Amino acid sequence: MTAPADAPPLDDVQPTSAAAQTCLGHTKSGARCRRRAADNGYCVQHAEQAPPAMPGDIDPDELRDAIDGLGDPTAHDSSSNGAGGGGHGPLDELKGFADYVSGNVAQIRDAAVATGLVEANVVERFVVDLTHAVTSAVSAFASRMSGDYEEDDFGFDAAFTERLLPLANLLYEYWWRVDLEGVENVPATGRGLIVSNHAGGGMPFDGVMIKSAIMNEHPSPRHVRLMVLDWLMSLPYAADFMKQTGQVLASSPNAYELLKRDELVAVFPEGIKGIGKPFSERYNLQRFGRGGFVRIALKTGSPIIPVAVVGSEEIYPKIGNMPIVNKLIGAPFVPITPLFPWFGLLGLVPLPSKWHIEFCEPIDVSEFPPEAADDRSFVLELSERVRNVIQERLKENLLKRRTPFW
Repeated sequence: MTAPADAPPLDDVQPTSAAAQTCLGHTKSGARCRRRAADNGYCVQHAEQAPPAMPGDIDPDELRDAIDGLGDPTAHDSSSNGAGGGGHGPLDELKGFADYVSGNVAQIRDAAVATGLVEANVVERFVVDLTHAVTSAVSAFASRMSGDYEEDDFGFDAAFTERLLPLANLLYEYWWRVDLEGVENVPATGRGLIVSNHAGGGMPFDGVMIKSAIMNEHPSPRHVRLMVLDWLMSLPYAADFMKQTGQVLASSPNAYELLKRDELVAVFPEGIKGIGKPFSERYNLQRFGRGGFVRIALKTGSPIIPVAVVGSEEIYPKIGNMPIVNKLIGAPFVPITPLFPWFGLLGLVPLPSKWHIEFCEPIDVSEFPPEAADDRSFVLELSERVRNVIQERLKENLLKRRTPFW
């Protein structure tokens, strides 16, 4: 099969990014618009959200002046310090680097896109999303401070959570660059029990990404109620924030009540053992306890949706523990990582690993009577079945990654 005579050479054909064809605007809930974009990157409905066009190159003089403003201007003026010749201090080197970048920013951007390091227009999209995330978060906290909000009896404020979603989306789209599979397996309505592997060094980042995936990518976006450990709920300020954004203290009565209300509930049966395992044991699932989540699913007739999260084990690679600090702050553990505590608070920044989240086929338990929850052997058998599904998908999806960070 030959190409038409007037077809462009294959070398000139650039791959089209799906993200570049989709509107850069955001809906009222904070999710990215899915309509096709015009030439300016926005659909007709969201055209007013378009920012001013970004320059192809940075003005070297303005950038140099900004660097000079970092310190005493006379300290960097090589013509007035009598040192003879150009300076070689750190700021002089920084200015030299700035001159190079400012004069070649367009070429650098094009090279990064051509080699596949970034998608086309990713810088522009990030600026748009960052601006939207900040303004939306300010609006969220302003509403809370004004007292103009509604909560359920667990303290959940749906409107507040949706206004904070763009912040989580920055992690979802740009930091961890989440690939998603099988989100349609999550029921669009009615109750459902999400069961996932767990990691994150004590912070529920995996849960946040699961919530973001369903809010962003599901045909019928809906909120997920995460079951979180008691020690997190005992932290000042953090406990209130987690309640306001839909998290609930992990307990059978709480999960049962939410499922009876036809909510979507997420549990992490590995518990502390999952988030506290060393890096050498990453993606090897720990025991799922005594199958408490299975009993709740059987009693409420809730489908079980196994979820396999790849990427969360690398954000805080645990190589040790600090038991003395554990006791001081009341945490189950404080991990030692390659960056923490050696780099101070900077070491707490999670690493930008590449994530893949797969929602597996639901396990329908409606065919079993509620009394099956009292059959210990059956509960453990079903719990192990769920665990095996997640473990198998973890192994398969790990093979799809080129590296942990790309």
